[in-house]
Amino acid sequence: MGEGQVSTVIRAMEKNENLVGKLYQVYAEKYPEWHVFWSIIAAEEDVHAQWLAGLAREIEQGTMVISVERFDLKAVQLFSQYLEQLLKEAQAPDLPVSKAMRCAYDIENALIEKKLFEIVSEKQSKYRMVVQRLQEATEIHRHKISEALASM
Repeated sequence: MGEGQVSTVIRAMEKNENLVGKLYQVYAEKYPEWHVFWSIIAAEEDVHAQWLAGLAREIEQGTMVISVERFDLKAVQLFSQYLEQLLKEAQAPDLPVSKAMRCAYDIENALIEKKLFEIVSEKQSKYRMVVQRLQEATEIHRHKISEALASM
């Protein structure tokens, strides 16, 4: 896979992080009693998108070379479509907060189980650091959402 294609993959992942952040912000506005919870997680998703944008810029500028071993851009794009559908559904006035929590848990879980962050075998420290941080942050989100679900 060429550098342009790698950049496209990273940009698609960035788009997904932005979509997740938008979804969580919609939830923050929709459920005032959970506003702080969702706002914090939404802001963290924005940071994740910025990390990926930084990687993409470095690849596009030629300051970082990454080779993709296994990756299906189509899978990331399908995940984008799923997130866009969830954003539409979030507009429904009768969407219970418990369903929003379950959707959020499924999102975070899918990112971990499908290993969408593990697309390369690179040993480059900057790439590895970003991927590790994304994985850890996703685990934390999944845990927070799981705790919130349990408290309902």
